[in-house]
Amino acid sequence: MAPPQMPSPAASAGYGRSCTNCSRAKCKCILRPDGNTCERCHRLRKDCQPMVSSRKRTVKKSSSSRTAQLEEKLDDLVSILRASQNQPASQTDANAQPDRMNQTPTPSADSRQYPSRLDSLATAATSSTTVSPAYRLPAIQYNMELSKPNDRPQDLYWQEPSPAEAAVRLDKFRRWLPYFGFMHLPPEVKAEDLKREKPVLYSVIMDITSMSVPEQHAMSESIRRDILKRMFIDTERSMDLLLALITHLTWAHFNTGAAVKPFIIPYSQLASALIFDLGLNKSVKEEQHFTACFKVYGPGPGKPGSFRPTSRPRTMEERRAMLGFWFLSSQFNMFVGKMDTMKWTDYMDECLEIFEQSPELPTDETLALLVRLQRINDEAQELLVKDAMADGRGTPTYMFRKGLRQRYNYVRNRARPELMANALVQGHLLATEIQIESVGLFAGDSNMPESQRIDGLYATVKAVRAWYDLFLGMPAQDIPGMPFTFFIHFTQTHVVLYKLTISDDPAWDKSYLRSTADPTVYFDRSIERFQQIAAVYPMNSTSDLPSVFTKAMSMVSHLKATWEPTLTQHLGGLPTPESQAAPNTTLGMTPNITTDPTAGLGDPSTWDFGDMGWMNDVFGPWEF
Repeated sequence: MAPPQMPSPAASAGYGRSCTNCSRAKCKCILRPDGNTCERCHRLRKDCQPMVSSRKRTVKKSSSSRTAQLEEKLDDLVSILRASQNQPASQTDANAQPDRMNQTPTPSADSRQYPSRLDSLATAATSSTTVSPAYRLPAIQYNMELSKPNDRPQDLYWQEPSPAEAAVRLDKFRRWLPYFGFMHLPPEVKAEDLKREKPVLYSVIMDITSMSVPEQHAMSESIRRDILKRMFIDTERSMDLLLALITHLTWAHFNTGAAVKPFIIPYSQLASALIFDLGLNKSVKEEQHFTACFKVYGPGPGKPGSFRPTSRPRTMEERRAMLGFWFLSSQFNMFVGKMDTMKWTDYMDECLEIFEQSPELPTDETLALLVRLQRINDEAQELLVKDAMADGRGTPTYMFRKGLRQRYNYVRNRARPELMANALVQGHLLATEIQIESVGLFAGDSNMPESQRIDGLYATVKAVRAWYDLFLGMPAQDIPGMPFTFFIHFTQTHVVLYKLTISDDPAWDKSYLRSTADPTVYFDRSIERFQQIAAVYPMNSTSDLPSVFTKAMSMVSHLKATWEPTLTQHLGGLPTPESQAAPNTTLGMTPNITTDPTAGLGDPSTWDFGDMGWMNDVFGPWEF
């Protein structure tokens, strides 16, 4: 007898072939031997319906369609190449004019390898990450718009100084630095070392010590772009940037003029931001107090990554830079009138004491003396601004003059005699004295006692005369290296002398003024002085970009033509040969002014000298 026939084992439905009921219940679908229903639907007596699959099937493309797609992409790329080759040469030249420092040589038209370039494009076309030409072109056009040099002054191509020339310029800068020792360059630091360690500072030094005015303008523009990239794109915070900005501001007269965009206020704010960001205006303990709040973001004390406030002590380099910039910010506030002096802190007093009691360099004491004088000068300037406002409210300004004099005499008398050999210190002492003695003298509603007013007028005239004697008596070759603040004093001294001349005080003896400090004579001697400086410091210049000292001669000449009618009226005629020694006219350089630079400006005696903005009207578009 044959054994009974066993049923064939049930087979599981394949992937994507489960019935609708099993798929919903997420059960395994087992097909019955007849293949029409599954075991679960048969047991539950349900209608077994196969599930309709919604999965998209990839249709394999033939090799012929893939080749056609590749040929189509190559045709598009070749069309773009041909269109760019047919672009007018003038448009290409206008949109491609990089700086020489960043310029890379481009192959000529005869040396271009078009087949190899097309091969590389074909490889890119077959890649899965291909970007269409319509997406790339707008980005290329945008970058070309950014690189247009339409706003640059003349030609910005300049040659990198040779090692020998760089060494000469660095030595010149070292001779200038003792006037204002906000930094120290050891003798063993060579030009190549400075370029490697502090590239931005190196570029600024090469700029201000150049003997070519067009090169200075080109380098200044290049440095401006480099600083912009480093600070705002790369978010760099370094002593290199800070020292470079302070150096540029200290000798700002080499990069100012009608053809230069104003930079003193923006650069001052950038330097101030760096000082705040680096924490140089606060002591270590004060900085720890403010940064300790960041401990809440750490994982906890004693754990990896926990925050610990820095305890790095301040260096002398950082102290010099911080105090040096405070000095400049106060001077620029007095001159430009559009910015505030950086806030003075207790830590700055500590730095002054360190420089006075434990100086590392002779220039540390000089810097401390200049800063202490400028603090007095800054307070006097606030009182002079109050005089110019003439609102009559508050305590009369002349009542503060005695206290300012006492502080000034204390700082001057305790300074070592060796420090007085510095020409900038001498000029700053006299400029501070002029500021102090001017407080309350020219206020319209001043009730100053007559004796104090007369004493102030005579003291101011003596200080003005002493400042001019310093300017006219120092070697001409030393003046180009003087900081820009020295020339600020020059302008302010001229203004004070003019105000002394037009004063209507009945007790004021104008004959004494004319015999001591005749303004018309000092105009001529100042013009002669700047011509002497231009002769001993000859700079390569053009008619559009004259040297700073040629511009100074023109400025003083315009100022003389503006003020001379009013000065003559108040002095009762031109100066006589007996009133003061006649100026040396061997160089004979007083220019002929054929036009009136003050046409439409009104009476010069009505100008507000508390705001130096009037200089732009007299001197032309002179931007700082």
